Amino acid sequence: MSSSKGDSSSIYADELDENVLYDEFKYLKSLIYDETKENSKGFNKKNGLFYTGIKENGLDQVFYRDESDNLSLHTINDRTKRFADREYSRTGMPANINDLENPEMLGGGPKRKLSSPEIMSIEKPSVEMWNKLTKVKLQHILKKYGLRVSDDKRILINRLMENNIEYEEANSLDIKSKGQQNKRQKSKRQQNKRQKNKTQKSKSSKSKSSKSKATPKKRKNTDYNAFELVIALILKHNVKDKADIDNLIKINENLHEDIELSKAYYDNFKTDYFTRSEKVISKYLTNFYASKNLNLIKLDEIERVILSGKGGDKNEKSDVYFYYRDDTTKYGFSVKQSKAATLSNYSVNLILNEVTGNKALSDKIQGIKRSHIQMNELIINKKDDRAKINKLFYDHFENPYWNKLREVISVHSIDIAKIILNSVFCIKSETIVYEYDGSSLSEFVPKCVLDCDIQEDIPYYRLKSGKPRQTSKMFYNIYLDGKVQYRCEIRHKGSWTASPQFMLFKIKD
Repeated sequence: MSSSKGDSSSIYADELDENVLYDEFKYLKSLIYDETKENSKGFNKKNGLFYTGIKENGLDQVFYRDESDNLSLHTINDRTKRFADREYSRTGMPANINDLENPEMLGGGPKRKLSSPEIMSIEKPSVEMWNKLTKVKLQHILKKYGLRVSDDKRILINRLMENNIEYEEANSLDIKSKGQQNKRQKSKRQQNKRQKNKTQKSKSSKSKSSKSKATPKKRKNTDYNAFELVIALILKHNVKDKADIDNLIKINENLHEDIELSKAYYDNFKTDYFTRSEKVISKYLTNFYASKNLNLIKLDEIERVILSGKGGDKNEKSDVYFYYRDDTTKYGFSVKQSKAATLSNYSVNLILNEVTGNKALSDKIQGIKRSHIQMNELIINKKDDRAKINKLFYDHFENPYWNKLREVISVHSIDIAKIILNSVFCIKSETIVYEYDGSSLSEFVPKCVLDCDIQEDIPYYRLKSGKPRQTSKMFYNIYLDGKVQYRCEIRHKGSWTASPQFMLFKIKD
């Protein structure tokens, strides 16, 4: 059987006349590479291997004989070339594919099998077209289409073909070359270095400690708020200032028993307490005793105090409970650090389950979230990926998870608003509740909510400057009696594996 220009898959051994081989080689090469690249790169023969002059990921592409004496295109590394050179100088014949895949057969050398060269098929025109592109560009194309970008070049090409990606359309994507990226990164590094040197000079008079790298800011654990401990000790021991509290903690090893709290929870509250400044604690105590409604609380008659600790019934608003002597009525304190503090937080998934009666719906929404994160090659429960996942959800209107959540909330908006507000107004609680927000003390009056709704606050997604907010949250307003009275955020507290929360804030009068 003889080779022809129509049969581009191989050249047979009986036609290895150098002139014929050169012509056939040029034809094969023209099928894979642009003519301009062929002419500029050149062609040469060395030790029986025909070098294309083109590199793939830094490795030479050459034609040489396979086990059937057909001439095939391969990508080889420097080590393989050295074995080929040795074989040619020893025998006068070019090495074949078996020799190059098994270098221990070449006589001497390490007894370690090299990985097989990457063989480029030239039978399917579509594969040949994709092979024109670098691996980096293939990866960019796959990413643009939401496909996996790992694995070697051959598998990447198969993935593109299996998903019926059009070559012409994909190749037209504006993707910067790796060289351009490296150049840009180098320029940025140089600019950062110049800025760093300039900053160091301007701070040369400061101490070494001021130059040390700042520790990343950690979010406080709101489950053990120091001010809940302060209110509990006011009710139980009538502490007047920070010195009273410090002294109690120091001398009373069983202080947690006085407020019916576990030792583990008490230690967490105590840890948060000692992170607070004396000025903040003192002001909080002073404002409590200066409150015009202080007479609502009969401090001298309180017998039992309970600091509820982490968690609790969502229908109960209180953080601290207390009972008067000879009175079985249950009283409670809703403790806020300031007027700007979160009023309440509720699980989005639990509320959706309640209003729809369909847990499968919230599970489906969670599945959309997981799929979106995985499609972007991030791991939902990997702590190192959390910042990247947050940025992924900065897009508030082209995000499949936010869009599905938005759709369900819109359908059930009135029922969702009622559940949130009825919980805020303690409709299902028999506890008499007082509220202290660091400035004023008041009695909380239960209210049955009828006219209410929750609607998305679209303008709030942008700053006053018009730029989008860089935050992974959704923003809503809650209407009560036809007026916006509460602001509501939907966000995740820490892990993205859990349900997000409705975080409720009172709008200032």
